[in-house]
Amino acid sequence: LAGAATAALMTGGAAAQEYDSITVTAQKREQSVIDVPISMSVFGAEELKEIGASSLDDLASRTPNFEYTRSSDLKLKPATIRGVAGGVSGGEDQAVGVYLDEVYLGTAAAAQFELFDMERVEVLRGPQGTLFGRNTTGGAVSFTTRKPDDDPRAQVTADLGNYNMKRVQALANMPIIEGKLAAKISGAYYDRGGLTENVHLGERTNAESGWSLRGQVRFTPSEDIDINLSADYREADRQPTREIVLDNFLFDAGIPGLDFTSDGDPKNFSVSIEGDSVETMEAWGVAAHAVIGLGPVELTSITSYRAHDYFQEVDTDMSPIKWTYDGDPEQQEQFSQELRLASTGDARLNWIAGVYYFHQYTDNQSFVRLGEDILAFLGAPTSPDLFARGNGIVSADSIAGYLHGEFKATQRLRLTVGARVSHDSKAIDYEQTDESGGVVGAVAPYSREASWTEFTGDATISYDLADATMAYVKAARGYKAGGFNDGLGSPNNPSFDPEYVLSYEGGLKTVLADNRLWINVAAFYMKWDDIQIAGFGTVDRGGTPTFGVFTGNFGKARSIGAEMDFHARPVKGLELFGAAAVLDTEFTEGDPVDPDDPLAEPNIAPGNWLPFAPKWTLSGGARYAHQSPLGELIWRVEYIHTGRQALTSFGGYGNDPLGMQDGFGLLDARVALALSDRVSVALWGRNLTDTRYATRYQNLNFPPVFSSFYALGEPRTYGGQISLEF
Repeated sequence: LAGAATAALMTGGAAAQEYDSITVTAQKREQSVIDVPISMSVFGAEELKEIGASSLDDLASRTPNFEYTRSSDLKLKPATIRGVAGGVSGGEDQAVGVYLDEVYLGTAAAAQFELFDMERVEVLRGPQGTLFGRNTTGGAVSFTTRKPDDDPRAQVTADLGNYNMKRVQALANMPIIEGKLAAKISGAYYDRGGLTENVHLGERTNAESGWSLRGQVRFTPSEDIDINLSADYREADRQPTREIVLDNFLFDAGIPGLDFTSDGDPKNFSVSIEGDSVETMEAWGVAAHAVIGLGPVELTSITSYRAHDYFQEVDTDMSPIKWTYDGDPEQQEQFSQELRLASTGDARLNWIAGVYYFHQYTDNQSFVRLGEDILAFLGAPTSPDLFARGNGIVSADSIAGYLHGEFKATQRLRLTVGARVSHDSKAIDYEQTDESGGVVGAVAPYSREASWTEFTGDATISYDLADATMAYVKAARGYKAGGFNDGLGSPNNPSFDPEYVLSYEGGLKTVLADNRLWINVAAFYMKWDDIQIAGFGTVDRGGTPTFGVFTGNFGKARSIGAEMDFHARPVKGLELFGAAAVLDTEFTEGDPVDPDDPLAEPNIAPGNWLPFAPKWTLSGGARYAHQSPLGELIWRVEYIHTGRQALTSFGGYGNDPLGMQDGFGLLDARVALALSDRVSVALWGRNLTDTRYATRYQNLNFPPVFSSFYALGEPRTYGGQISLEF
């Protein structure tokens, strides 16, 4: 799979093209996908529409060795490629860089947006330490929006589904001065009722809604100048309800007022809680993207400012008792500037040189609140509620320079080399208070700074075995900056060191049978030093165990795997597609502690699996298009299987058994009817077998006064769609 545009191959929109005509910008210049020696998947606009993609969740399940946590929280959603996972707060960077129109999005929450009006999405696997650079030890996901052009048009797509789901997407493209100036506005609205039944209140919870808006103006005064200005805004309002896994000893002890027992089934979309959780986010950004032709070279400038304001409060104990609540609000601002020069044309030596600057400010405001029932039980005043608060303000600056070149040694042999030098610096101002006196403990205010300078890069040899067959071998080094623990509960919030990844990969891309069969294979080996892992647990302050959230360097790990995908068009109208991946990950050097000590920090032992790294994945399906009396009918069915995986790294000598998710499969289907060139209707269904599976696991049972929780993937959903073009 590694070399090919897996998702493009797996969907009908791309199949309408010749494979070698699929254009990507994975190397910061337009190239045919078959000429790019990078393990990648590509989703075009039609593909995104056919699979009903609304977020990164929908793409990850269709991309080999790519996991994206379908958690119930917008912020706690790290992306993982080949076992390389990143962090969820401003103090820790991502391992999979997410880019919107070449703008790096600095936090997990910032990467949450609706997928509407996209031209394509490229998923690059493996370290991208040269051209994408910043914190891409696992890979990069690049979203490219459709730009304004001279074609006047408007489109509206509306979906209705079960659970009261409603989605509307619309756009209007407006040429102002033909060939010189055009504008476009696009937007999306989404609303869905609750997936989970709250039996205590007799109502549904886990609902969500939101809307997004994007505006663009494109100025092309000459064929050598292309300037695109964009602005976007998003609001989200959700109820991130978790599913309880374990009872805790206070519940089970039958203490008056605190006696509660869960129903014993953590995956039945049923909870018994005294109120809804709250999650809101407001995000916005502006960007200026300019490309100027200067004869033999091309200058590109990308300037961007983005920010978001995120709030969250959830019922920690997930019971009808007013006991504990926690939240993880975050405010973020970022500014970035990239300048690069690139050779033009198709010379024997093609090169790119650039500089990059990034600044980010995050204010992480995590808290735990004690409710009136537990306060009454403890004999404490019930008003106001007692809080434990942590406030971690982190500022990060990164500056880098890079050089990338491709040399055609012969007609068939190409050598590609890239190098990047990055300097990252971070500073934290932190304070922690605990009105309860014992939930997390108090930490005196302090300030700290740290910086790192590192070299990353890659070297690739590719060879054209035939006109439509290319083999390559590649070595790459990735680096993820160190950082600070900015969450509630970490004693003195220590810093952690950078993470390093070495990757070795070989792949083959081939097109056979007059462009009717595409096959792509790859194998890889990756190893980490000073791997960064985030987790929950207890920390011992002078003999008093208190709850903590922390990130640290936990030794070494390795990842070995192979990937394959194919796409075939055996007869007119019929397309068959499939993909498979195997992945073996483990910690080779960990940080084990005594497994018999119930108050020991969660630990990582050699042999533990890396989180969110299924042992194998398999997908396959068919698409058939034919004419009917009413218009063209397109049938599509797809099955996606995810193998056994760990949802946590911790759990003594071996992963926590409750954090292991067995293999599961999802069946999706869609049938669409094009009534005319401007009107189409469709029926769709997802997870038609109603498979119940966990996507995230939190073990808060340290010490056992909290419970443990799952976040679940969506149950069976289905609906209808109508699309209009004007």
